Amino acid sequence: EYMGIRRSTEKFFTFMKERFDNQFTKMEKSLLSTVLSIPKNICLPEDKLQEEFCYTAKQFQELENEISQLERELKAEMCAEQALQTELEEQKIVQRHLEGILQWFDGLDNIGRNEGTGNLKESFAALTKTTAKLHNIV
Repeated sequence: EYMGIRRSTEKFFTFMKERFDNQFTKMEKSLLSTVLSIPKNICLPEDKLQEEFCYTAKQFQELENEISQLERELKAEMCAEQALQTELEEQKIVQRHLEGILQWFDGLDNIGRNEGTGNLKESFAALTKTTAKLHNIV
């Protein structure tokens, strides 16, 4: 008698499972087609950008090409900027060197004033005369 109850229970379970699966499939189709579907005339907020900026494959390729061109131009500009920075550093070094030379000339000018020759031009003229005299003596 125990086996008969068990067999009947299994038959009932199989019968109910088949019916439930069948009904569940129908209900799922119904829900997907009515409740869970979005009508064609409805635009969700996250889809608005796609609707506003709808591009053809050709337009998209043109945009990709433009982006590539802009990236190349940016890279060239960055290289040019680096070259200009390097040149600026070199100019700063030359500027410091020239400032040193100007200080040296100022020192010569001061020495010339102390010696009574007045300015740097006169100092060079006096130095040239002195050099010529020394050359004649030697």
